[in-house]
Amino acid sequence: MPTTQTALDYGSKNIRCKAVCPGGIKTAMVEKEFGPFGKMLGMEPEEYFKVISESLPLKRFGEPSEIAGMCAFLASDDASFTTGAAMLVDAGTAIVDVVGASISASLREGGIG
Repeated sequence: MPTTQTALDYGSKNIRCKAVCPGGIKTAMVEKEFGPFGKMLGMEPEEYFKVISESLPLKRFGEPSEIAGMCAFLASDDASFTTGAAMLVDAGTAIVDVVGASISASLREGGIG
């Protein structure tokens, strides 16, 4: 993994390497990408996001500020003893099959299946 290798290569120079791995963040790009699928199921974008969110352990999409907050923390002196880490900021999506659960929930909610 590039993060761990970079941490190994540059740690002796007091250079830390960290990665932020975001999950679903409610941005205009995500709304644009998800919107057509929701419309295909007869749902408005907000309704479709609510259905998908139910499949996430935290039951919501993230906000850009939550990713910015993690980046600010990792760049701060409070994280001075952290290197080679990949921080998941994903509402727990890495621990569940979000795609499968979201599609199933969307189809049920949309009256299909």
